[in-house]
Formats: sequence, C-alpha cells, structure tokens
Amino acid sequence: MRGLSLFGSIGLAALLACLISEWVRRAELLAFTTQVSESVPPIPAVWSIILLGVVKASSCLGRKRIVLLYIFLTVTTAMLSTGAVRMFFPFLTAAQYFSESRPDYSGFLHWLQPPFFPVGNEVIRSFYEGSESETVPWGAWVLPLVLWFAFFMVFFWTAFCLLTLFRHQWHDNEKLSFPLARFGLAITGQSSQKGFYRNPLMWLGFLAASLFVLTNVLGDFNPSVPHLGRSWAVAFPERPWSGLSMGIVYLPTVFGLAWLAPSNVSLSVWFSYILARLENTMGWMLGSQTAGIPFEHYQAVGGYIGLFLLTVWVARGAIWEGMRKPQLRWAMRGALAGIIFLVAFAALSGLGVLAAIVLLGTVLAFALVYAKLRSEAGIPLLWAVPYYGHYDLARSILPSAIMSLQNLTLLAFFRFLTRGYVLALPAYQSEAMEMAASTGIPQRRVGSIVMLATVAGLILAGWMHLTSYYRYGCNVLETTNPSQGGDAISIPLETYDGLVSPVAERTSCFTWTGVGLASVLAMAALQKRVFRFPLHPMGFVLSMCCGGSIWGMFFLAWLMKTATLRIGGLRSYRALTPLMLGVVLGEFFAAGAWSFASMVTPEWAYKGVIFFR
Repeated sequence: MRGLSLFGSIGLAALLACLISEWVRRAELLAFTTQVSESVPPIPAVWSIILLGVVKASSCLGRKRIVLLYIFLTVTTAMLSTGAVRMFFPFLTAAQYFSESRPDYSGFLHWLQPPFFPVGNEVIRSFYEGSESETVPWGAWVLPLVLWFAFFMVFFWTAFCLLTLFRHQWHDNEKLSFPLARFGLAITGQSSQKGFYRNPLMWLGFLAASLFVLTNVLGDFNPSVPHLGRSWAVAFPERPWSGLSMGIVYLPTVFGLAWLAPSNVSLSVWFSYILARLENTMGWMLGSQTAGIPFEHYQAVGGYIGLFLLTVWVARGAIWEGMRKPQLRWAMRGALAGIIFLVAFAALSGLGVLAAIVLLGTVLAFALVYAKLRSEAGIPLLWAVPYYGHYDLARSILPSAIMSLQNLTLLAFFRFLTRGYVLALPAYQSEAMEMAASTGIPQRRVGSIVMLATVAGLILAGWMHLTSYYRYGCNVLETTNPSQGGDAISIPLETYDGLVSPVAERTSCFTWTGVGLASVLAMAALQKRVFRFPLHPMGFVLSMCCGGSIWGMFFLAWLMKTATLRIGGLRSYRALTPLMLGVVLGEFFAAGAWSFASMVTPEWAYKGVIFFR
C-alpha cells in the first residue's frame, strides 16, 4: 500500500480527533457511561490505533508517524476529559449562577469580572439550564476562552520544558521503566518484543479482562448473571477495629501495568497502605478523638514535596552538565519565561503575586513529580495526585495579612488546577519523549506534536462542552441525579462553601504534611545507606494518594512477579509480560465497546458506568 503524505497524515489526525470528541461527548456528557477520556492512556486513542491496524492503515503511515499519531491522540483526548477543561468551565461560572440561591456568594462576584470571566445573567443562566435557541453566545465567551486557553498552553509548554531538563537524568542515569510508554510501543507495533498481536498469552489476558468488564456490566442489569464484581471488602463496624476495614478494588489496568513497575515500588504501595490502617487503629486505641488519622491526604502532599526536592537534588549534576547543550539551555529559558508569564497572568486576573507564586510553583512541582511517578510505577490513574492539596497548602502557609477576600476568592477559582488533574496531564509528554527516543524521532518534533495536540484538544474541548451545555444545560449532564448536578458543579460549590464556612485544619495540615515529607526523606536516606532496603518513597506516596484503590492490585502483581522471578527467572518474567499488557488492552477494548453500546441504546444510559479512578 502506498504511504500517506504529510498532509494526509495531518488530515487523518484531525479527522480522528473530531470523531473522538463526538465519542467523548456522547459517552460521557450525554449517556454518562464509560469515562473513555479518563483512562490512561485514553481509550479512544487506543481504539484508533487498533482500528488503523485492522484496516491496514498503520502500514501507510509508517513506524514513526503511527507513534506520533498515537501521541497526538492521547494528548488531544486527555484535554476533553472530566478533570481537565470540563472542570474548568463550572469554576469559571458557578459563583455567578448560584449567587441568587446562595446570597453569601455575592461577595465573590466583585473579583470575578471581565475580561477573564464571562458575565451576563442570561449567558450564565443558559450555560446551566440550556438555551431556548440552543446556541452559544460566543460574543461573551471569545475573550475569556482566548485568555484562559493561552494560560493552559503556556502551562503545558512550561511543563514540557521542565520535563526536557530532567529527561537525561530519568532516561539515561536512573533508567526509569516507563511502563505506559512500553504499552504504547506495544500496541503501535514498535515494541522490542515483536509479534505482540500474535502472542497467545496476550490474547489470554485480553480475553480475561474483557470478560471481567462485560460480565460486570451485565451484572448491573441482571444480578443473576455470574460476575466477579468491582471490589471485595472486609469491614469492622466497631472502634477501634474499624480502622482495619479495607477492600480490594479490581482494576485490571493497574494490575497489568504494576507488573512492569519495580518490585520495591509495588511492595511499598501495599505495605504503606496496611501500615496506615494500623496507624488509624492505634489512634483509636490510644484514645485519640481526631478523625482522619493518619491523614493520608496531607501525608501525600508532604510526600510530593519530598519527592520534588529529591528529584531536583539528584538531577542537579545532569542538568548542570546538560546546560552545555543548546536544547537544554532553550528548555531552561522556556521554563523561566513560562513561569513568569503564568504568575503575571494570575496577578492580572486578581490573585496576589505571592499567592500566585506559591500556588503555581507547587502545581508545576507536583506535575513534575507525578510525571516521574508514572514513568517509574506506571500508575494509570490521573487522580493519583493529592488533589486540592496545593490549594490547602497555599491557604495554610500564606500569611493571614495577605489573605484578603480577593485573594481567597481567586485562590478558590484557581482550584480548578488542583482539584482536577490538569497537573497530571504533562505526564503524557514524558511518555511521548520516551516513545520518540525508542523509535528515533527527534525530540523537537515531539514537542511540536505535543503542543499542536494541546491546541487541538483545547479547541475541541471548548466547542464540545459549550455547545452541549447551551443545548442541554450543564445541570443535567454527566450525572445520574440532574437535581444535584455532577462533580463538575459540586466541586466548585464545595470550594466556595469552604470560603463561607471555613474549617480550621491548619495544625493537622502542617503536622501530617511534615510526617509525609519526613517519611519520604527517611526512605530515600535508608535506600542509599542500607543495602537492598525494601521500601521505596514513590510507593509510599502513591499509597497516600490512592492506596485504597490500588493497594490490592499492586499486591497481587508484586506477589506474582516475585514468584515468577524466583521460580522461572527473568526469562519467564519477560515471557509473561504480553499476558499483562493483554489484560490492559482487554479492559480498554471492552470498556470502549460498552460505551458504544450504551450510546446507541438510550435505555442503557446512566447504567454500568465505568470509571478509571
């Protein structure tokens, strides 16, 4: 078959991106079924590569262009998802709309003004309730969209520059495993293990995961259908033993990718989670009346700070030596310019300069840490961040003298950066760099593709969400309870309610953030000084972020991997790797198939919802 020209490849990418945006709109906003854009990597990107292989179109693109197409689609689709632009729009408008029913919100409106925010009673009302004409008042939206999409662009550009600075250290010196990049290379046919789609073990894992997903969906309609369920739990209702209540959430993707993670990271995930449950129990036994011990969320914030400090300290030499290369010098300049722009933008929108530096500095630092976590542990969850931790940290450490109503209001608005997973999206850039290096694609071309995909994703996300909201109303989309709205509405309201009725947790925030920071630094020190120390700070941080969801899958993957290596050695481990990647691919395939079925069958909407969190 004759290869596609450059313009043909661009046209194919644009066509697939538009089709994916319609898929996401119907599956997530209208039918509220599988959250296809929330998975890591996004299900539509995986499906696109598989379908291109089925129709033999991948051979027309060539090995490099198929990888670039996959990178383009993963970044574009991620912009459409629930924790990205979809969470941004309600933060932009919630205070205006709900100020009539919640008079306490009226004090915030003075600081939420044009050109950064859309105004007009009818503009805001129609956004939430739908417009009779079903048309978007673009005149009120164009300027805010241009400004904030420029902010998003510079944010992702800055993150890309920072990741470029650390690229040499992670790839060449630390030799991170990049499990998700290995999965992407496998499905695009560029893996070192040839014959991925011809491996019977891959299809065995694919079949097992597909049956798991589809039988669970059928079980939602008819409980008599044999199905495993989505979790298994043991509960102890009485204190102090209630602290030992725990469960295993069945997440095939987490299980499959945990197989590729270092064993000490997997061990640390489940060990830290069990230790946290014991700490909770001991707290009750010792008579503590403080609910929430050991405050995993705050420990995760401290852990992220510790990992950032360690990441910068370990890479300092590689970055300094790399400054001799023009590419890294330009990356440093680009990162500094981006940070200055972001702080200036936030200040112009009304946020104080010091508050902007603290908030945006922690967001970028945590984005770097999450990218490294995913590069090593392969955690396929965008929510594996201490979401809204940056907001809490900023409110806790900033002097009370500067925390005026204006700063509090703008900090609450900028929570869209921290309560969603905008900061997690740059991890796709890190994986794109690794895939490019494995296939001989210049890093400069990767940067161009990533930024082009970001622009395309923002444009499609703006169009998809605004046209849907003004046609149906934001109140009734992406939710099974239209009277209350979905997370996209409840989270901004929760944030503004926190300003009206603040909860004093300053002491707990400082104390347990310090515990998390100290734990990470102590583990790092022990790793360096104690031969074969079994625990890894990355596993501890992941456990503090989302241990309840992932510890069981990491435990099973660690147990199976340890047994395989001891009995069959490295050769057996490599032989079983396609089986685990097949599990990942099977869940994505079945979840995507179910989303199609529920989109075309209205009575199936709002049933069998599949999340990836």
